[in-house]
Parts: sequence; C-alpha cells; structure tokens
Amino acid sequence: MVKNTKTIVTITLSAIALIAIVALATTEWVSNQEIGEVVVNLDESGNHFVDETGLRKAILEVVEESRDSVTNKVVDLALLEKELLRYSFVKEVQASRDIQGNLVIDVQQDEPIARVMATSGKGAYISRERNLLPLSKDYTARVMLITGSGADSLLSETFLKGKKGQKISKLIDYVNSDDFLSLQITQLEISKWMGITLHPQVGHHRIEFGKAEDFDRKFAKLNTFYEEIVPKKGWNQYKTIKLQFEGQIVCK
Repeated sequence: MVKNTKTIVTITLSAIALIAIVALATTEWVSNQEIGEVVVNLDESGNHFVDETGLRKAILEVVEESRDSVTNKVVDLALLEKELLRYSFVKEVQASRDIQGNLVIDVQQDEPIARVMATSGKGAYISRERNLLPLSKDYTARVMLITGSGADSLLSETFLKGKKGQKISKLIDYVNSDDFLSLQITQLEISKWMGITLHPQVGHHRIEFGKAEDFDRKFAKLNTFYEEIVPKKGWNQYKTIKLQFEGQIVCK
C-alpha cells in the first residue's frame, strides 16, 4: 500500500513538473515570437469613453517603444499596462500574448454615474468608485446632471469622499437604482448650503428635496404626488413640489 502511494506521488510530481516545463517553454516561445495583430477588447459597460481607434494608436506607440532594439520582438507587458492606465477613462488593463503571438489588450472602463457642471464653468464626471473623471471631447454619457453653486464642491475628491459628499453620492445611487426615478429625475441642483432641488424629465415643476437625507420618506411622498395628485390635477398645475416638510407634501 505504501509502495503504491509513493508511486502515485512520484507520478503526480512528475506530471506537475512536466506541465510547469511545458508552460515555461510555451511562455518563452510566445514572448519571443514576432508581434502579430493587436487585439483590443473593451468592456461592455455601455459608457464607451475609450475611443478604440485612439486607444489602438496609443497601444501601438507603447509597443514600438517597448520593442527590444536587437531582437525587435519583446514587449514589456507590465510597462504597457502601466502606460495605458494613464489613458483617460481606462480603469483596468490586462495585456497578454496569445499562442499566435497576437498582443491582446483587455480594457475595463471607468463607469460615470453623474456629470458635474460647476458655476465656474469647470466640469467632471463622478465614477461609481467616487473618483472624478475628466470630461471627454469624444463622448457624452447620458447620466444625471449636477448643477448649482454647491456643485463646485463636488469637483474636490476630498469633499466627494467626505461626509457631505457621501450623502449626495448615496442620493445619486438611490435615483439611479430606481427604474422610474432614473428616467424621471435628470438633474440635481445643489445650493451653497447643500439644499437639493430635483428637476424632472416630464412636467414643468421643481421638486424641493431639502438635504440629502430621509430618502425613503421623501421619495414615498413624491410617488404619492405622481400617483394620486397628477392624475387629478394634471402635470402642469403646480410649479413647485416641496418634500422636506415632515408628514406633508406642499404643492404650489
């Protein structure tokens, strides 16, 4: 029994060693091949900030810089990944070589959840990870717009990730996660004192939300307005809907 066990262990270790040798040889062979095509795989997030043509050009430039001056074959994949992470809206990059020698670049893009337009004229996107992303000249994401004198504060990642900024981020997440609200609420106007006014897609009214708190209670009242008051009074009867008062909806 012991002898059989030793035999099995010996065979297993030999197999592992053989696999390791083959893998190492394959990796060495692939890395020494001439570079074939450059294959760029962009994620399917829906917000395609990364322009594939521009990204491919950037990759080719880094590839040329990474070629070995003697063999003209080797690309430093770690360097390539590092360089491409500097490309706007690139969140993660994985570079590899396939068995045919093609250079395969898998790119995951940052996902914006809102667009900030400050009174200063400056702007940025807020990513799902609460980072600020520069505006793109090639693409505009269809996300919630944030305006008002308080919007300027959101252009600071320190503020954005602080207590007040987190409350506003949670409000954005709340709206974006709701099927109706994500379509109806298109703009958040933030005052200097962090008071929030919601601007809807349908209707000519303003929705005074107050501070970014008590989401369930306030949006329950907004649902009551749309489900019970609008069918009776119509969409254009009121110009202002106030949700910040306890136990009541004020319509003017």
